[in-house]
Amino acid sequence: MGTQEVPHSSPVFHFGDFEADLRSGELRKQGVRIKIQDQPFQILMLLLDHAGQVVSRDELRGKLWAGGTFVDFEQGLATAVKKLRQALGDDAEAPRYVETIPKRGYRFTAPVKLSESPVAVPAAVSQRSHEASPEGIPASAGMRVWSRRAKMLVVTVGVALALMLALRFNGLFPTEEQSSSGRGKDFRQAAESVSERPLTTLPGGEYEPALSPDGKMMAFVWGREGRHDFHIYTQSIDLGSPARLTTGSAPEGSPAWSPDGRYLAYITCTEQADQSGLYIIPAVGGAERKIASVAPRAYIFDRQIDWSPDGNSLALVDRNSTQDPYSIYVLSLNNGVRRQLAIPPRASPGDSGPAFSRNGGQIAFRRTESIGNTDIYLASTSGGNLRRLTFDRRFTSGHAWTQDGRDIVFTSKRSGPLSLWRINASGGVPQPMPGVTEGAYNLAIARTGHRLIYSKYLSDSNIWETNRQTGEARRVLFSTRNERSPQYSPDGSRIAFRSDRTGEDEIWVADVSGENAVRLTSFNGPLTGTPRWSPDGQFVAFDSRPNGNPDIYVVSANGGPPRRVTSSTLEDVVPSWSADGRWIYFASNRSGSWQVWKIGSQAVEENTRPIQLTRQGGFSAFGSADGRTVFYSKGRDLPGIWSVAANGGGERLVTGLLKAGYWGNWGVARAGLFFVRPVPPDAAEVDSYEFRSGRVHRAALLKKDPPFSDSGFAVTSDGRRMLYTQVESSSSEIILVENFP
Repeated sequence: MGTQEVPHSSPVFHFGDFEADLRSGELRKQGVRIKIQDQPFQILMLLLDHAGQVVSRDELRGKLWAGGTFVDFEQGLATAVKKLRQALGDDAEAPRYVETIPKRGYRFTAPVKLSESPVAVPAAVSQRSHEASPEGIPASAGMRVWSRRAKMLVVTVGVALALMLALRFNGLFPTEEQSSSGRGKDFRQAAESVSERPLTTLPGGEYEPALSPDGKMMAFVWGREGRHDFHIYTQSIDLGSPARLTTGSAPEGSPAWSPDGRYLAYITCTEQADQSGLYIIPAVGGAERKIASVAPRAYIFDRQIDWSPDGNSLALVDRNSTQDPYSIYVLSLNNGVRRQLAIPPRASPGDSGPAFSRNGGQIAFRRTESIGNTDIYLASTSGGNLRRLTFDRRFTSGHAWTQDGRDIVFTSKRSGPLSLWRINASGGVPQPMPGVTEGAYNLAIARTGHRLIYSKYLSDSNIWETNRQTGEARRVLFSTRNERSPQYSPDGSRIAFRSDRTGEDEIWVADVSGENAVRLTSFNGPLTGTPRWSPDGQFVAFDSRPNGNPDIYVVSANGGPPRRVTSSTLEDVVPSWSADGRWIYFASNRSGSWQVWKIGSQAVEENTRPIQLTRQGGFSAFGSADGRTVFYSKGRDLPGIWSVAANGGGERLVTGLLKAGYWGNWGVARAGLFFVRPVPPDAAEVDSYEFRSGRVHRAALLKKDPPFSDSGFAVTSDGRRMLYTQVESSSSEIILVENFP
């Protein structure tokens, strides 16, 4: 009588457009099989099984060249990894999947999902596997021992695979997320009891919610509709209305509860550094007390302070100068001593979101290497031992420790729209949080009571055009999502712009009337923006981040595949064209600070070496109409417009009237510069700087101030028409999640 077979499962790894099937030994891209040799596939499986972790060279030697069967190990490994990268279309200099860790090994950096594909296994084996003991069986035996060279031993491998799967599925050998929860079951099973309800629906924006230690009170930041001033409020979770806690006039943010629930710490942020600081106030109200002077991130709704569990110190975000990235510091409340926790990469935005672990031994924080490229790190509060926890290189906006202190929940765009994910603090592959609404921004988790709160951000920005001659303003590009970064084509008949109307930021073009909008790019995830037309109107340059850090790309204005122009391990952003079309100007921090560079417009991934134009700082740049001069802003957080000769040389301050943070709200016409200046409380004006006379005068008045620290302005070459981004609505409400697992 023949042996009856029953269906079991075999792991299938999914990453990007690929899937790797353990059983069949096949690599497929969008369902199409990719040719790959045995050893590169084995390396891939080992890296996938340890996604996010370093696989040492010794481990690879032991798995692929056991017993000294291969003499030239170094050459063999290098060749196998090279073939693996070729199969994945990966780049060793700017890896999307396989990262080289010098002198140590390799690491798989892309998000990985695991599913199962059916494989027939003898019924007797299946039954025995349910009765087997996990003693002596490695945690990932089914994944790590498979080799295509061992096909003749398929039954043996099938037994090991069945054992591993049966033990995992029957709870004898818990999966990573099961062991991290400490409840003996997958946390996703608890999603059925999760419920949500809004805590605030106030007009305006509510951000940075913080739960009291007992989970009964909430502190948050509220900015009333149509106003830029934000202040600290408290509210009972179960009943009552919000009450303002503070009395000052300066903008406030980042409330953090003391571990006994008696006090709240918060920051104030003004343009005058001496008026910004770190304060403590009783949770029931009263006189506030300034603890320290800090220079927090302006207009950024992000967790910038946290209180240690023992109550003796505060973690805070600060920097020593405007040239430095933001960093995490630990401030002692006993003696006022402040020490830096970790040193972020130079010229990067830096670190933010400090969150003490439940026992106070670690601080989780987010490191932003470039805008839209953020990951979570852990650092010991005693110093050193910095460890990277995620490797997504995607936008991440908030995180918090779970109640048991074993996991970290974070908000991320790692696989689409902003949503909640969960990862074990010891490492591993993040898991999505089912049952929780997408759109979470800031978040907090109570120490007791299984409650989570988050702010849900909502915005709608459109592109308007104003005519200086008629004074008419009209909306030209609009949807229920965000339209930003407009730029006129050279003849003024078309507009290139950035839109997330499909769910992700992409580059679009449309007629100047706003009709016939067509999407030019399909990166489907990474932040893509700042489009700029070539002088002949045939191409559009832009920046995007498919590999994590941004590079400059060029695409035909009629559509087609984009061409990558630069390939740096740091940031290349905000491109524009020279008047003759031979050069593309762009901002880069590849020299250690932000400077303006130029590269041949026909370059392909730096086959042409870029040339540095500025030496004293530079960011968003535009060439003059005659091609002789390049005008530029200094940086994201620096004021003024400067100029340098197109061939390099000394810099000159043209006007200091462009405010810090408005690097993307100015443009160049034939006769002068046009730039946006805020008019409190919520309006703005467009000023014109005349090249011939050097005089500045108002060119137009805008009803609303454009988005801060974003590109949102354009002017025609004759200076008669202007495009600008107007935020029609911007709000945030706070959501309570009950029975959070």
